[in-house]
Amino acid sequence: MKPVEIPGPSPAIEHAAFSFDRRSVVMSSGWGSSVWVVGAGIRDLNGMQHDAGAYIHFLTFSPDGRRIVSANSDGKARVFDTATGQLIAPLLQQEGPIVHLCLSPDGTRIATASCGYTAQIWDAATGARVAPPLVHDNGVISVCFSPDGRRIATASLDSTARVWDAATGEPITPPLRHASRVSTAAFDQDCRRLLTVDGSGIARIWDIAGAELPDRFAGEYANVACAAFSPDGNRLAIGDFDGGVRVWDSQAGRPLSHLMAHGAAVRDIAFSPNGQSLATASDDGTACLWDAVTGRRLRTLQHGLGVHHLAFASDGRRVAMVAGDTAFVWATADRQADLRPARP
Repeated sequence: MKPVEIPGPSPAIEHAAFSFDRRSVVMSSGWGSSVWVVGAGIRDLNGMQHDAGAYIHFLTFSPDGRRIVSANSDGKARVFDTATGQLIAPLLQQEGPIVHLCLSPDGTRIATASCGYTAQIWDAATGARVAPPLVHDNGVISVCFSPDGRRIATASLDSTARVWDAATGEPITPPLRHASRVSTAAFDQDCRRLLTVDGSGIARIWDIAGAELPDRFAGEYANVACAAFSPDGNRLAIGDFDGGVRVWDSQAGRPLSHLMAHGAAVRDIAFSPNGQSLATASDDGTACLWDAVTGRRLRTLQHGLGVHHLAFASDGRRVAMVAGDTAFVWATADRQADLRPARP
């Protein structure tokens, strides 16, 4: 396997994501405000579509792969045509930098998270607001739709996560309070539970299905750097700041695998679409593929620089990842890959 090479001066790649049809990867360079799509060749979609100096905090494909949506530090989210790189919808303007966004499963709505204390739900085609702002007491740093598209979860610097009705913007639960800022909020597949991770490294699973929120959470895990539900929601994979990785029973809160180890903090973690494999990215300069049931290491990718972001293609055969100034697409059948950059 070879790394994706971007022509011209070496940019710092900050984000990468697969399209839903698995044929393309979209990447951005952060402060460079450049966007590339890698599929049949490399297409530079920079064109002057982003304002000079606007940092691209996040970007993703629409479910049909025809649009790319970016969240930017100038308080605007932008919707591009994947084929041409041209803006195809009005700018989504929000108070404060937009640091994260998510599309609804059917691609008709966009939810944006802003440092201006709000999240906002938009019509993806017209750019119209479709609900009142979702208000926190501090910046909102993460937002996600539930798999059925009916709910939205937000995570905030105000030490709460909140669950909202995606159609009306009304709160569904009281604020889910934590000891420090909440960096992650994610639904399980049946939309009955919410995973949150706060700044002190505590991961919690909340039962949000009942008419009333219970006084306690179903599970709690410490020293957490990243976490992810399995596709069926029955398991929880946790990577910690010490380099440890373990798979847990998300209902009973007991470990299901032995400790899998990196040499430094685990920065990202993801189950394969069939739930049988687990991919991890670490500051130790490696990405690893593990058997999600036994914890056995299946593959190792050596880079030399910290690997800080990864995502499976929907067929599980490839993983897109970002390390330093390079983006990679890794065929998971490769048993070993050494992608350390050549040194003079």
